[in-house]
Amino acid sequence: MVLRILGVTTAVLLYVATYAVLLAMAFTLVTPVGWVLLPGVILVYYAMSRQAARRRGEVVIGYVYEGVRLNMPLPELIASAAAGERGRLRQTLERLAGELLNGVPVAEALNAVVTELDTAKRSLLLAASDMGQLGRMLARLRRRNRLDDELRQPDMMFYWGYPLAVLGMMFVVLLGVCVLIVPKYEEIFVDFDTQLPTVTVMLVDWSKWLGGRLDPYQVVPGIAWFALAVMVILALVACMRFAFMQHLLDPIIWRLPLIGRLHRARAMGDACSLMGQSLAAGATVDEAILAAGRLRHSSLLSRRMRHWGHAVREGKPLDEAARAAHLPAMLVSLLGASGGGQKAGLPEALRFLGRYYDAQGQWLKAMLHGAAVPVIVMSLAVVVGFVVTSLFMPLVTLIESQAAYATGVGL
Repeated sequence: MVLRILGVTTAVLLYVATYAVLLAMAFTLVTPVGWVLLPGVILVYYAMSRQAARRRGEVVIGYVYEGVRLNMPLPELIASAAAGERGRLRQTLERLAGELLNGVPVAEALNAVVTELDTAKRSLLLAASDMGQLGRMLARLRRRNRLDDELRQPDMMFYWGYPLAVLGMMFVVLLGVCVLIVPKYEEIFVDFDTQLPTVTVMLVDWSKWLGGRLDPYQVVPGIAWFALAVMVILALVACMRFAFMQHLLDPIIWRLPLIGRLHRARAMGDACSLMGQSLAAGATVDEAILAAGRLRHSSLLSRRMRHWGHAVREGKPLDEAARAAHLPAMLVSLLGASGGGQKAGLPEALRFLGRYYDAQGQWLKAMLHGAAVPVIVMSLAVVVGFVVTSLFMPLVTLIESQAAYATGVGL
């Protein structure tokens, strides 16, 4: 009885605290403090929701892979797994089990129900299913998920979480200083008729822009523009699952220095692996290439793959057609070394390329993980150094001018 009373009391307190926080956030959103906090709140919520959705998709893939590997009835296995889960994951598993009971193929059921999977993985499963390689592709995705989990170990989460938390707090403090303190700080030096240094003038103008006081014609504060930019970026990232947005942004992402290389490595790894597995299963070369062209990792790569496949179907040699389609030089050279792709070792060569690009993608991802935190810290140090220099240089100028005045030099 006592435990029940304590449980009810705790639940009521949690509800009250939740609504109090929501009311406080709603109140602060109409103030400059709310404009400062809004981008951070949006980023945190978006990151947490994306991470939760990604984990749900990985769990579903794991259940399906185990069912295929153990040759168990998938509808019954997924329904049993749903009984042991809760929340949105349970709902997703129940819908998936229902689709499978209705006779929908596994890849199509995953594509229709498991919206937590990105479009690239869903297109990969559909193409693999068409070529009879669904089990191998599920194993590939399972292996990739395990490798990605190694980059999300608890010590790595602390490695990322602590500097990001410090960065967020410092960002809020710096924006608060710029919006609330720097304008008052400027008035002190105006009263003493002290000329501000250039860096301080830049900081003052930046602060006025953030607060909407740069000039009489500024209607929207800079903080509001900053919050809008964050929301637009998040909207673009969220819209990458749509084909029209992929066609628009993919050529830009493809040519970025590091992110573009990671994007290309992931796309080429899946394409080469699918082609190698399809050829090993008895598919013709043009069928394997066109199946890889249906992947949605990269609209640019998909167009090049389709161009390559149609050229091969017309009778052109594999290496010449790949070179004409502007595919990576390593793929072209490997096809040339294999006699234009006519040797029996072509499936194994393509699987080797898939493993090579997978390893390259994992290396690039690990490098980005390792370099991101130092870059963030150094960027924060530059910003803090600029603000501190801008605030202290006028003090030195003011002290020197007052000292000169006191000794009679300034008379």
